[in-house]
Amino acid sequence: MATTSTVKLRSSDNEVFEVEKQVMIQSGTIRNMIEDDAADGEIPLQISSRNLAKIVEWCKCMQHRDRNNNNDNNKEEEEEEEEWEKKFDEEVSEDKDLHFGLLLAANYLEIPALLDRLCQLAADIVKGKTPEEIRRTFNIKKDFTPEEEKAVMDEHGWAFHD
Repeated sequence: MATTSTVKLRSSDNEVFEVEKQVMIQSGTIRNMIEDDAADGEIPLQISSRNLAKIVEWCKCMQHRDRNNNNDNNKEEEEEEEEWEKKFDEEVSEDKDLHFGLLLAANYLEIPALLDRLCQLAADIVKGKTPEEIRRTFNIKKDFTPEEEKAVMDEHGWAFHD
C-alpha cells in the first residue's frame, strides 16, 4: 500500500512506479484521482512502462525546475536543467514511437505542458517539409488518387506554400 505521500502507477505491461504525489499532480488525471481519494491503491494506466518512465522522469524534472524557480537557484543548476531538456527533446525527436506514445500518454494524463512541448517537437519535425517528405518521415502511405490529391491542393494550396 502506498504511503500518503506517494502514488503507485501500474503500466499496461504491469510495471509499478511509486512516485511522490506532489510530482504527479502535474497530471490532471492523476490529480483528480488523488483529490477523489481514488489513488489509495495502484492506479492502472494504459501506458507502456517505457512511456510512463519517461513521463515520471519529465514530471520530476519539471517539479525540480519549478521549485528552483521559486528559490534563488544557481546558474549551474539552470544549465543542468537546460541540458536535461535538450537531451529529452533530442531523444524524443529521434524516436518516433516514443514521441507519439508520449503524445498519447500526455493527452490521456492531461499534462498540458508536456503535451505542448511534444506537439511543438512534432511541428518542428515537419516544418519546411513537403507532403512527400512528411510521408517518408512518418511512414504514411499515400492513399489519395491523383484526382483527390489535386482537389486537396486546389482547395488548401495555401497550406503547402510559405
